[in-house]
Amino acid sequence: MRLKSIEALFSAEIKPYLNHNRSLLRWQGENVKMPPEPFQNEKGVSVARRIIWINDEICPELVEQVERRIRKLNRKSAAPIQVFINSPGGSTTDSLAIYDLFRSSRAPIHATVIADAASGASIVLLGGDKRRILANSRIFIHNVTHWLEDKSLDHRGAKRILEGIKALRGRLLGVYCKHLKANRGKIIRWMDKETYFYADEALRIGFVHEIVKSKKDKPFPKKKKGKKKRKR
Repeated sequence: MRLKSIEALFSAEIKPYLNHNRSLLRWQGENVKMPPEPFQNEKGVSVARRIIWINDEICPELVEQVERRIRKLNRKSAAPIQVFINSPGGSTTDSLAIYDLFRSSRAPIHATVIADAASGASIVLLGGDKRRILANSRIFIHNVTHWLEDKSLDHRGAKRILEGIKALRGRLLGVYCKHLKANRGKIIRWMDKETYFYADEALRIGFVHEIVKSKKDKPFPKKKKGKKKRKR
């Protein structure tokens, strides 16, 4: 199913879920939870909403939830799974784990960026078979960072940490190089500069395949100029 506008995206995937059970929608930054079991539409037909929301920090608990959800949906059918991403990122290893889960899914993963796919969330996005972004959303990439809490480390311990960071950076570069239309040197410069990509540029360099635009953004049709009547 090809969704060409925000209205189509909302009508096809989000609106039926909200109409089903509005009490599941929570505010103040909490996750939007999908109903655990299929529900019935107006014709009494069982409908499984094949949706995954990633709208929080990427952590081991999220990896576990995504893995369980993908496994369950893959058992039911090979129909596409819709993934909506609005995340500040998080753990690099957990981001790579979700990327691998998406790439190994029997059902195609259709990922859409809503607002932000920052840091590790940009890796999660690249796991999608089809990738889309809303017109004013953005993607952010940077180098691997590590908070050193133990200040008593000797030079050997610090060296091991640096080697681990270097290995993770190589993994991230490998994913970016596989999917983006840019050479390794340019991607390294983007990571060093901590770069944002808005929708148009994200489409140009290969982060996404399509920009989801609103039908309301179409310009007004120009008025047809009629021929002026000559005065007699």
